Amino acid sequence: MSSPVITVYLDYQFPTDKFSFRIYKQDTPVIRCWLTVNRIKFQPTSDNSCLLAYATTGFETNSAPITITGTVSTTENYIDFVIPDTITNGDYFSQIVLRNNVTSKQWVWGDGKMSIKRKAGVA
Repeated sequence: MSSPVITVYLDYQFPTDKFSFRIYKQDTPVIRCWLTVNRIKFQPTSDNSCLLAYATTGFETNSAPITITGTVSTTENYIDFVIPDTITNGDYFSQIVLRNNVTSKQWVWGDGKMSIKRKAGVA
């Protein structure tokens, strides 16, 4: 069975559009984030990298969130994050951060909440 794909649509010009998803870590889910600016596709370049940052407290008070590196599509306007089975169960504040590796600039593309659950009967 393939990993489930959770789809999140993010628009840089609409920061109040928060995302929220619940995943089961034993499924090794993939979070696919589609990127747009003013509802127009935004294609990341080879100079871009992306992080899914998460923490149990808000980012205003947390200086060291946990991060997962995303895989930037070279043909479409999305980024995939594979959630490891070793992630700790819980509810987290989350942000999608796009980085330009050449200029060392970064942008918070979207934020929301992520809930990690464990399937019943599975260790």
